[in-house]
Amino acid sequence: LAALLATDVAIAHGAAPDELSGAHGLDEPAPVGNVAVTGGFAGLVQHLLRDQDIDVLRESTVTRIAYGNGRVGLRLGSGESLSVDRVVVTVPLGVLQEGAIAFDPALPSSHDVAIRALGPGRADRIWLRFEEPFWSTTATVWTSYDAGGSFTRWYNLMPISGEPVLMAEVGAAAAERVAAMDDQALRSAALRTLAPFADPSLLAEGTATPDPGPSATPTP
Repeated sequence: LAALLATDVAIAHGAAPDELSGAHGLDEPAPVGNVAVTGGFAGLVQHLLRDQDIDVLRESTVTRIAYGNGRVGLRLGSGESLSVDRVVVTVPLGVLQEGAIAFDPALPSSHDVAIRALGPGRADRIWLRFEEPFWSTTATVWTSYDAGGSFTRWYNLMPISGEPVLMAEVGAAAAERVAAMDDQALRSAALRTLAPFADPSLLAEGTATPDPGPSATPTP
């Protein structure tokens, strides 16, 4: 249970379980299972829009939304205006909290109170690139035990990228701890959790602690 809370909950939502709503804080699992998007997300969007008669305006920042009389008016950062029947606002919480979009009329006070009371979760990713792989497994998802709870899930990107790259996800309190580490401390802590996945036959010194070499730079 502790491992589940540290991975599927803390990493996915960037918050501890006691900070989430029991009724609305957990998402339904994706029906497609674990997948990785390669080559950028533009390809994913193009796939979703195939055979759809939909216009997509890229790099078009909305600065004002005016609604009433059955229509919605949008003002873009370029100065252009659009008029539509309906609008679904899905911007990040921080955009609403900063007031980057003006609403006319203003949002109800209950909405404003909720926007200011909510807080975003925190999640980070740590990438390690190695000169050579020290692992022989082709499994793409590794779950490790970390007493500090910072590195519990690693992704082996070599099967899909061809490069010896590992990526860890951290969330909630673990992300806060990682953010406070310098590069050396972060590298050392990350490598300790990777030791169980090392193939001794691939290590030059036969040690269970892999050395990422000078090219390994953790990026929180």
